[in-house]
Amino acid sequence: MEMALLGGEVDIALTSSPNLDERIRVMPLFQEAFYISFAPGHRFGQMNAVPMRELQGEDYVKRLHCEFPSNFARLGVPKP
Repeated sequence: MEMALLGGEVDIALTSSPNLDERIRVMPLFQEAFYISFAPGHRFGQMNAVPMRELQGEDYVKRLHCEFPSNFARLGVPKP
């Protein structure tokens, strides 16, 4: 995508990553809230918020073709 933008093949692109080549102008379109769902009695039920580090080791349902795992990796979030 970056090369297509820089090469003039495309005019705009939508991405979930703000970390692109410095020559590409990035503007936020919106903020997206993330929610976590869990079974009754799970340890997360005792928390007001769930820090990303708490997801390590938890089983989860992964959406096919989801772009977020690679973005989380760039943030240093460990794989569950």
